Amino acid sequence: MKFGQIGDIPGKFARPKGIAVDSEGHIYVVDAAFNNVQIFNEKGRLLLFFGEMGVGPGKFWLPAGMYIDKNDKIYVADQYNRRIDIFQYLGEKYRKSRQQK
Repeated sequence: MKFGQIGDIPGKFARPKGIAVDSEGHIYVVDAAFNNVQIFNEKGRLLLFFGEMGVGPGKFWLPAGMYIDKNDKIYVADQYNRRIDIFQYLGEKYRKSRQQK
């Protein structure tokens, strides 16, 4: 499978620095040029992206890599902010749990 190409809009890449897959098959790509994480479905269609340049919560300054643990927590190594940011994507899981109530 191949997806993505060079560009400066969501769904495209400039400086991808890491890739990981969660338990549902979502593909995560961290991009140092855009200072964001992009989430794709298993077919390569963009679902959402988060992050921007900065120093506050949810902001990155040259992210250098990422990891997803067995509980689908997303760890992003934020190089110049000198920290590891931890997130959890709840998109499909949240929608499913809300529909069951």
